[in-house]
Amino acid sequence: MEGREIPENKKCPWYRSIVFKLMCISLFTLLPTVLLFGHLYRTFQKETIQSLSEAAYTRDSQIFDSFYGKIEEVEYNVLEMFSTTNLSLLSDMWDYYDSYERSEKIVKIQDRMQWYRFMEWFVSDLRIYLTQRDVCIHSNYWADMNQEDFDSVDDYFANPNKLIVDHGNVQMYIGDLSQGTVRSHIRSVSRMTISGYKFQELLDKLCDDGAAQAIILIEGRVLLNNIDNEEKLEKLLETYQASKEDSGSDTFEITAGREKFFCSRAGDYNHRIDVITCRSYDDVFEKTRESYHLIPVMILVNALVLFCFFLYVRKYIKKPVLLLTNAFRTMKDGQEEVLIKAHSQDEFDVLYTGFNEMSMRLNKNIRDNYLMKIDLQREQLKQLQAQINPHFLYNTLLLIKIRIRRGDQAGAEKMAGLLSDYFRFMNRNKRDVIPLEEECGCISTYMNIQSERFSNRFEFELEPCPEDIRNLPVPRLLLQPLVENAVKYGMEKIEENGKVRMFFQRNESKVSVVVEETGIDITCEEVDEMNERIQNPPEDGEITSTVNTNRRIKLFYGEEYQLLYVRTEQGALQAIAELDGGKVYEQMESHGGGR
Repeated sequence: MEGREIPENKKCPWYRSIVFKLMCISLFTLLPTVLLFGHLYRTFQKETIQSLSEAAYTRDSQIFDSFYGKIEEVEYNVLEMFSTTNLSLLSDMWDYYDSYERSEKIVKIQDRMQWYRFMEWFVSDLRIYLTQRDVCIHSNYWADMNQEDFDSVDDYFANPNKLIVDHGNVQMYIGDLSQGTVRSHIRSVSRMTISGYKFQELLDKLCDDGAAQAIILIEGRVLLNNIDNEEKLEKLLETYQASKEDSGSDTFEITAGREKFFCSRAGDYNHRIDVITCRSYDDVFEKTRESYHLIPVMILVNALVLFCFFLYVRKYIKKPVLLLTNAFRTMKDGQEEVLIKAHSQDEFDVLYTGFNEMSMRLNKNIRDNYLMKIDLQREQLKQLQAQINPHFLYNTLLLIKIRIRRGDQAGAEKMAGLLSDYFRFMNRNKRDVIPLEEECGCISTYMNIQSERFSNRFEFELEPCPEDIRNLPVPRLLLQPLVENAVKYGMEKIEENGKVRMFFQRNESKVSVVVEETGIDITCEEVDEMNERIQNPPEDGEITSTVNTNRRIKLFYGEEYQLLYVRTEQGALQAIAELDGGKVYEQMESHGGGR
């Protein structure tokens, strides 16, 4: 059969086209992309500033620690000198030495004071006051303390940690108040002076990277600074005063005018000497901002590339995909064999060829499968009839024979009539599919015969078939095995009070035919084993009637329908056959012939 050719000019609605979807994707992703890059840039800027701030703080702290380490070294050596024997003896036993002995001991002390000359003249002046004897020892001389010396010692006792700024030089006192808090209890106090130019060197080192400006503070007061802006200086001092209470705030930010700065603070633990440095954001990101003018150019280039990509997609992807889509749509609409006739030199040619081959094979498989399903149903029906007829016919004829011998002519005549009606249905009805109402009629005849055979053992009750499902199509003799098993495996094992009931349930599109048998003893575990054997029968095992019925249901109605057994709370066993309630008999006339 020649397939139907698919026209190439059939178009999808514009809002379903690939190009439109690509445009939507581009538009919906452009804004998030811009926001994402903006967020990434801000994150990059923030992390960069944080990293630079930490690096700057580390650098400034190292410079300050090196400077302050020299001060601590001087303090250590001076404190060590306090404990020397010569200094203690000279202070305690001054009156016991003559002038020559005093002079000799002071020279020894002055010799020990020469170590500070190796501090690169870091300490410009070092003096030791013998407070108990009012004597001042200098590196080059010794003499009685004058008024200035007395005032200096009195300042020490008033505030031992106080630093004094004198013409740019910084003086600090070194003593030991653990022996007492008045002059008479202290042997000596030392005073050292750090040259102002050393603080200038510290300021220059802090700012030698070309980006930093700095302040050196002595006990909170500015000693030196190279801040070029009064507002910036005020902000730094204000933030410094606020951070003195928070030992963890070693880095911070300030804004002066329209400019932003990141700053760091380094100092000793009690803020006697502090240094503050600040660096401008603009200096850090100056080169980055120079590249901002490239962004519009990049956006324009990307837009042109995207437009060319859309044209390419429309010509080389959209049209071939549209042709393939129309072919699938045509096949979906019911065309038996659909062929694509188009010429291309790319991968779509392989797709078109594959689609044409698939369409022809699919059409052939559908027909073969349709015929095979019909043949399979007919064979299963014949197999079922072959299972039912000999055994059932033999038992019924035997019962008629017994009744004739007993002289029960009416009973024998009734049995013969029922048997005649049953086999008339079996032999004259050649259709593979019949309405549910006819199937129920056949079952009623069958169960009436069984009731005659097993009188006083069970009672059969058949609910009238509801009006809305009377024409529901079912494969012929689909439900016969359910009532037959109820009699064979249930009622034959009991003596009396058995009951078999057949009724109907409807749930949305499903119609369930329920065969319920009471009076038997069965457990939930046994019911589960029955369902397992029905759904997963062994490949080499015997095909039972329930397995056969379950397969016929799935074959005729679909995989979502099945046969299953349920044990009710009252102990009854229900066989439930699920049928498709959306079908009517008129739709299934093609499945079989007439009577």
